[in-house]
Amino acid sequence: MASRKPPSPGDVLLTTYGVAVVISICEPSSEIDSDKDYTAGNQNVTFKARLWREPGKSVGSSATAFLQCGSILKELPAAPGMTTTLVENDDPNGDIDTNNKEKQRNVLIHRYSPWNDSYLVSNVTEDSPEQQIRDSIVIQSNSIVDESIETTADELVGNNASSLFEYKSTEVAPSKSSKFYPLIDDLI
Repeated sequence: MASRKPPSPGDVLLTTYGVAVVISICEPSSEIDSDKDYTAGNQNVTFKARLWREPGKSVGSSATAFLQCGSILKELPAAPGMTTTLVENDDPNGDIDTNNKEKQRNVLIHRYSPWNDSYLVSNVTEDSPEQQIRDSIVIQSNSIVDESIETTADELVGNNASSLFEYKSTEVAPSKSSKFYPLIDDLI
């Protein structure tokens, strides 16, 4: 595993417990040495994080956990429940131009798959709050076996449900909303 500096509030990380957004560092900053490898399991730095947010719902739908830096697997650009952008990648080097507004697509992150390093996303349209609810109902109804519940969900969604798409994490721009998680957590 590559060495990394201790996490900062607002960082999005893949941990052994799932995708987490760092809220705060629990150790006094004077004891954190930025030159140490904090991904080693023997380091005792703990951080507060939000995990398992439901897409289309508030940050309050996520769980709070206190994790050690040994649980960090890698950094990610966004977490489930966040909105961010995708950019058409015309650059042969694979770089994503987040300043090119013409080629950006706003998306809602539904899930992250560590096995193939990809996100399951849906398009965010002008009617984004309602669309996010529809997308949430579609995901939930696809995992339910009871046909009566699926029919109800289909009636609620109608033909306006957006499709879900899969994109590699390199095709997802970092979400700016992650930097607001510490503030939102303080307000909750």
